[in-house]
Amino acid sequence: MNRIIYHIIDAASGHHAPNVIKNTLQYTERCEISPDLHRFVLHNFDADLNLGLKEAIKDLDADKIIYVKKKDGWSGLRKLLVGLSKEKAGILVHGINHYFLWFTLFTFSKKFLSRVVWICWGAGTTRSVSIKTRFTADIAKKAVLHKVKYVVVLLKKDKELLERHFKCKYVFVTPYMSQSIDFNSPIYQIKDTPKTVRNAVVRILIGNSAWETNNHHTIFDKLSPYKEERMDVLCPLSYGSADSTYADSVMKVGKKMFGERFFPITQLLPTKDYMELIYSVDVIVIYSDRQMALFALYAGVNLGKKIVLKRSGANFDWFSSLGIKVFDFDDFPSFDSFVQPLSQEDKLHNKLALTKLANFDVLAQNWKFIYKMLTVNENSI
Repeated sequence: MNRIIYHIIDAASGHHAPNVIKNTLQYTERCEISPDLHRFVLHNFDADLNLGLKEAIKDLDADKIIYVKKKDGWSGLRKLLVGLSKEKAGILVHGINHYFLWFTLFTFSKKFLSRVVWICWGAGTTRSVSIKTRFTADIAKKAVLHKVKYVVVLLKKDKELLERHFKCKYVFVTPYMSQSIDFNSPIYQIKDTPKTVRNAVVRILIGNSAWETNNHHTIFDKLSPYKEERMDVLCPLSYGSADSTYADSVMKVGKKMFGERFFPITQLLPTKDYMELIYSVDVIVIYSDRQMALFALYAGVNLGKKIVLKRSGANFDWFSSLGIKVFDFDDFPSFDSFVQPLSQEDKLHNKLALTKLANFDVLAQNWKFIYKMLTVNENSI
């Protein structure tokens, strides 16, 4: 392996960007790739807005970070890609799904795109809502995805959606290395839950962000008959839509419905604090149609939490296919049944089922394969 890999990351994604960098470098040895082969392109970077990201990368060598400033926009990224095409570098695009990306990549040759891997996050599986962009951006996207080396998705349902909407041929399913679980860590050891519905406050985690796709208001409506029950409602709202209107509406309605038992979390938590939050709750509700909140859900499963999802959503399909016992949010006859904890047997079953997917060695082999596809010599492509 001797080709440099450039990771293109949206710097505006304040929580994902530093994690992608940190975890990529953390697992280089297990993936059998030199850390010297990694470079990180922070697209859409704004020094005033990305203070947390700057802190996360302050110890990295300057030559490993490339900034594409927000003011330079997509033309800045295109200029960089033109330069990289001459370097014969490998390109790994993390989660970006903007129509300008597809227009930009559409202008490059098939030979260049054969050195590109796109990692699709949940939002990338769907077609454009706008009819106008559906006949422009989606056509460009489909053409690009037919020429890239691989598309990587985080769960099987996303593979099916991309194949249906964009006729993708080379789709590889694997979680990130950072979603592997250290099953020997004390924080993942399942303990019996002493709580019962009647003798303790039940803590419910709703959603993972301020994206509208969390459907907070639908969840609140369904929980409204139980608003006098002994429960705390926790809502992470630290990132999401650039327009704060949605987050504001969630906080307003949540506070009105649940009063002092509603806890919006508006600051981005360090990973350790986020894990402690998940450890502290009893029920996790993710009522989305598309894939999202996988880190929280994987951690919740391993901590023996009750996972409640939307039956028609990608998450429900994925976890069910793994043999993990999850619950349909629309199918609870009472509050007691909603908050009833898993049995110890079900907790252990779920953990074992997820071990087969989130196994560290398996994921290391998957990412070793991806890096190998990007770093092989030109003559061997």
